[in-house]
Amino acid sequence: MRIVIRSEGKAAEWNLIEMQGELFVPEGTYDGKEIGKLSERDGVPILIIGNHYLEGKRVALKKPLAILNKDETAAASMELDTDQSQAVDYRLAGVIKFKYIFKNRPKPL
Repeated sequence: MRIVIRSEGKAAEWNLIEMQGELFVPEGTYDGKEIGKLSERDGVPILIIGNHYLEGKRVALKKPLAILNKDETAAASMELDTDQSQAVDYRLAGVIKFKYIFKNRPKPL
């Protein structure tokens, strides 16, 4: 199987957030919802969720992570060619180089 990864220009830089516990949304899905606000105060990352805030730290990942989207249009055009039916195309959406770690319990505002 052939896997093709394409990129147009420079990939967007994303960040990863690591927290202890779980987030609960009454509607059951996070799609399109703002979970909280991430800011930095005196070099310390602050995450505010509702009436609570968390203090964390920013850490560089040992190996960057790639965010890929499957390219359906390229895969559909390849299905017409029988020799390339095993090929899969992906587009590079972003790269994660840093993560924010919030390991303490939230504090009230």
